[in-house]
Amino acid sequence: MSRYRQKLSYRNKVISAGEIYHITQRAPGKEKLFVENNDYLTMLSLLKKCVQEFNLDVFSFCLMPNHFHILLRINKPNLSEAMHSLNTSYGMKFNTKYQRKGHVFCGVYRASMCLDDPHLIGSSIYIHLNPQKAGIIKDTLDYRWSSANLYINPEIKSFMNSSFILKIINDDLKKASSLYKDMLRNFSDTDYENIIENPQAGINFSKKVFKNLLSVLYGRKIKD
Repeated sequence: MSRYRQKLSYRNKVISAGEIYHITQRAPGKEKLFVENNDYLTMLSLLKKCVQEFNLDVFSFCLMPNHFHILLRINKPNLSEAMHSLNTSYGMKFNTKYQRKGHVFCGVYRASMCLDDPHLIGSSIYIHLNPQKAGIIKDTLDYRWSSANLYINPEIKSFMNSSFILKIINDDLKKASSLYKDMLRNFSDTDYENIIENPQAGINFSKKVFKNLLSVLYGRKIKD
């Protein structure tokens, strides 16, 4: 297996300090991770605590009813420990609240390393489009449980860092936010494969997103 393919492997994770990962985790079968608003708030509170405890940088997130996405950078080789802490803490609170037993999450988390800036930007767009693609809302920015609006309003203080990706797009955060919002709109109707099941689909989607960005920035169509 090549180094490139190893980086995309979910079962044999290559974890390196300083790298950025797209994390996904879901509930078993058709069960839910979040039943009511307070459940989402609990997870966000635990994620904030996890960021501080394990020295993480979170760039994007989206909490869906039966799964979640987090785009983050680890500054130490402690991704497994951080995810174990987050999932265990939430699972215990969830089971106690709903008087249930058993697994809250389906197996181990999945992690795909972001290979470059286009992959990073594309992964963030993909994450934020999840609620719209699932038919939960009509406009991505209407979804409460993601970081999408923090990209449109980067001046809002949060435990996560939207300016990191925005500054890759443009040094002017106001202009970068506008471009990011346009990308959300441009790709809201685009069909793409589920990257949880097919990591290569995430690479392909990211290329399309980045080509669109370059076309806008340079005012001309970018060839493959």
